[in-house]
Amino acid sequence: ADLFGEWIPDEWIEEVFEACKAAPQHEYLFLTKNPKRYGVINGKLFNYSWETPSYWWFGITVTCQDDLAKLRYLPYGQANTFISIEPLLGDIDLSFYIPKSTTKWKCSFCGHHSDYYSSHCRNCDKEGGYSGSFRKEPINWVIIGQQSGPGAKPPKPEWVQSIIDQCRAAGVPVFVKRPLYKQFPIQEWPEDIKIVSK
Repeated sequence: ADLFGEWIPDEWIEEVFEACKAAPQHEYLFLTKNPKRYGVINGKLFNYSWETPSYWWFGITVTCQDDLAKLRYLPYGQANTFISIEPLLGDIDLSFYIPKSTTKWKCSFCGHHSDYYSSHCRNCDKEGGYSGSFRKEPINWVIIGQQSGPGAKPPKPEWVQSIIDQCRAAGVPVFVKRPLYKQFPIQEWPEDIKIVSK
């Protein structure tokens, strides 16, 4: 289930977080199709500080270019972030979200500059987000997968290769899931993830 679905009470998420804190020997990957809830929960529990443990990872599921608008809700530069592109349904241009570090973000309300992209401005306390072309740190990890089950269609090889090339240019590790792995044998892990077994 999606822990950050609108049907999940805040209290349940808090309980999961407490259980994760109590077992720091594990890595925790939170993956959602409803990333806006990340900011809501963070505001409630951490006052938008994103002071979460280094072994927590916050991810978003995307499938196509139109889904990328949801990436603005990831806590860039404040916590470990990743995207799971599964199933990959079309060509995706990630250049806006995983560029090399060059400039800062600017709040569309008060003009405050920040090293990270967020839907919440720490300076004026408004929701709406920063705008700009680049951010200080890229997404920490990209996972690529395909449709499964009867009638599943694999993505075009050039779509997969394009994502890999974009990640390579930005220094972002890529993990290709099976069965795509047969054609693109790449399964990279971020340095911060403790690999117990492969």
